[in-house]
Amino acid sequence: MNTMFLRSLPLFAHPRRFISVLVPAIVIPTLLACGGASDASDSNGTPAAGASDAAITSAEFRVRGSLRFDISENLAFEIPGEVGAVNVSVGDTVSAGDILATLDETTMTNLEQTVSQLELELKAAQDALDAVLGLQSNDDLVKDQAEDRLARAESALAQAQVTLDQAEERLADFQFNHDLSLGQARQARASAITALDQAEEDLADFADGHSERFAKALEDRSAAKVALEKAEDELADFLPDYNQDVIELRNRISQTEQALDRAREDLTDVDANHADLLSDARGELATAEDELREARARYTAFSVQAIDGTFLNLDEGEVFDVVQLNALRAAVEAGERKVAKLEEDIEELEAGPKEIDLAPLRDSISVLEERLARLNREIADLQDGPDQDEIRLLEARVQSAREVLQRTERDLAEAEAGVDRLELARLEAIVESRRLDLDSKLKDLEKLEDGPDEVVLDSLRTAVDTAQQAVDTARTFRDDLAGGPDEINIEQAQFRIDTAALKYAEAQEDLDDGVLRAPFDGVVRVVTIAPGDVIKVDARVIQLVDPADISVEGLVETNYIERIKIGTPANVALAAIPDIVFDAKVTEVSDEARTERGVISFPVVFSVTVPDGMSIPPNPGLVTTTVLP
Repeated sequence: MNTMFLRSLPLFAHPRRFISVLVPAIVIPTLLACGGASDASDSNGTPAAGASDAAITSAEFRVRGSLRFDISENLAFEIPGEVGAVNVSVGDTVSAGDILATLDETTMTNLEQTVSQLELELKAAQDALDAVLGLQSNDDLVKDQAEDRLARAESALAQAQVTLDQAEERLADFQFNHDLSLGQARQARASAITALDQAEEDLADFADGHSERFAKALEDRSAAKVALEKAEDELADFLPDYNQDVIELRNRISQTEQALDRAREDLTDVDANHADLLSDARGELATAEDELREARARYTAFSVQAIDGTFLNLDEGEVFDVVQLNALRAAVEAGERKVAKLEEDIEELEAGPKEIDLAPLRDSISVLEERLARLNREIADLQDGPDQDEIRLLEARVQSAREVLQRTERDLAEAEAGVDRLELARLEAIVESRRLDLDSKLKDLEKLEDGPDEVVLDSLRTAVDTAQQAVDTARTFRDDLAGGPDEINIEQAQFRIDTAALKYAEAQEDLDDGVLRAPFDGVVRVVTIAPGDVIKVDARVIQLVDPADISVEGLVETNYIERIKIGTPANVALAAIPDIVFDAKVTEVSDEARTERGVISFPVVFSVTVPDGMSIPPNPGLVTTTVLP
């Protein structure tokens, strides 16, 4: 009994029709007192000062109880999401159909887009059925139109296949070129390693010819140079790696933007080509209409001449020229068919480019836009700059390596007496050159082993997938048209229509579920949500009540129960309207007793009469019910 959404007992279901759960008002027990107020109001409820405090007669008694709205409904969203707008507050009066609250704009927009997409799919399924039925028709014009659609479908399939072959060829060439470059880079690395090994061996042989001290000093200096170069490379590579990452990301962004521009241009070209076709068709229609008018004029003139002259005044032996009349009539019918066909083509063209032509391009644009957004986020993360602590650590390593090199060079200078310095310098230069060449080859190989350029590769794969979808769609459409006039094709087309219609109906239902509307005229009693709240399915968020249809649920103690029956009159006073006393009568008396805190009582329901035009507040406060036996 401590919740605002408590369901009423089945025993107290109101006899009138209502569609909601009965929700009691605030339950505040009244004090049992004596005194009378039976004359405080007339049949429509009249002012009665201090009605709840007035004395009652010995025959009258008061009943503790609570007010309930017999017609009420707890409204809930049928789908989860974030609340976007709440258009009502507690106490607002609304009419049936008023929008009380909606989900957030993003959710509603997504639902609307889904409905629009499924509506297009339903239209496409209906068009496919029309195409199948067109081949079954006995009307030559309809059959010609169906055959013309089939020819166009064959042409579209052939063009889509050519586009797919070209896309697959570009992808294969790109992968082949990368594999070829990778093999060449591995061979170059092996050659560079061999050359460095030979140069180091030549230097070692030269050193072996001198004293052990010189050889040791030479070895130490070489190791110190390698250590210094490594430390310097680590420091140099740290910033270039960061800068190179930024450069590579910018290059990938540029390539993606170019691919996106090309895709958008292709989409624009489809619209331009469609506009050209529409213009040509309108020109052909104007010409055909002129030709039809001329044919009708010739036919009319011949007919008038035949009726007014020749046909009625034939000399003996003359024959009416039926062949010419039939030829003129056939010319008129041919002109009418041509005009009708052109008008149908123009109507189809005026509807805009077909979704079958636009969908692959839009999918490609969507993929490229998502990739561009991801790359922009990555470059934004990189632009915070390199780690300064790491830079200081690498600089300290370089300084330490320089000091070691200086010491080993002093030791080598002392041991170099008698050494051919020119030969030594030449051999060292060769070793250094071979080492630099190997480093370059390793870096080239490392880039290639990371795989092909993902931006280019993704773009090529997307192009292949898009082209394959276009081929599959075109082939399905062609097969549907060329399948022949059999019941299986018709049933399949009808099944696609039924499936599309079901999906469309479900999507429309989801869209409707994102909006709460008032089911009847009433007053808002409870609002538990605000914009931005996240709600679950079936969470009750707004309660709507009819303030003109109320009852009081009370408990009558055993010593009073024999004094009431169905129809016993009563008065009801509400704290929120202290000057009005409402007429009431008993409509239900339970024969099942309750015991609360040692007091035995019986549930009773009083039907309250609300005067026309009066509205009960949604939260009326204390309820005082006086029984008038």
